[in-house]
Amino acid sequence: MSANNPYNSGNVPYGSRVEELFNPAGATQGNYITENINLTRPGKVLTRPDELGAPNGWVLTKDFPTGTAVVQVATSATVFPQLGWYFEDDFGSGSERWVITNISQPFEMQGYFKMNVNLQLDPVKANSAPA
Repeated sequence: MSANNPYNSGNVPYGSRVEELFNPAGATQGNYITENINLTRPGKVLTRPDELGAPNGWVLTKDFPTGTAVVQVATSATVFPQLGWYFEDDFGSGSERWVITNISQPFEMQGYFKMNVNLQLDPVKANSAPA
């Protein structure tokens, strides 16, 4: 709870998050405000046809979780997030590591600096620093 939001009746979840971003080597890059986080935990359907190609069964399995977010760039001295940077947070499934896999930099008239990023879940939280 921040000083700007001193009271929350009913512990209502809301708003954005402050995430500590790390580079692939695991070194902290600082805290960044993330907005509009949208995580997708898709399923994949595998179908099995019979000898004529008609439906004969199917299986549902988990697919790779992905997401999107907006990362605020606080000041002109703030380092822009890079590919491979990551953060760890609990979005209801325990602590997870989300890695930045795609970046765009919109420069809006009357807007603030921000980055639109795509995220990929690293389920084993294993990273490798570039050589």
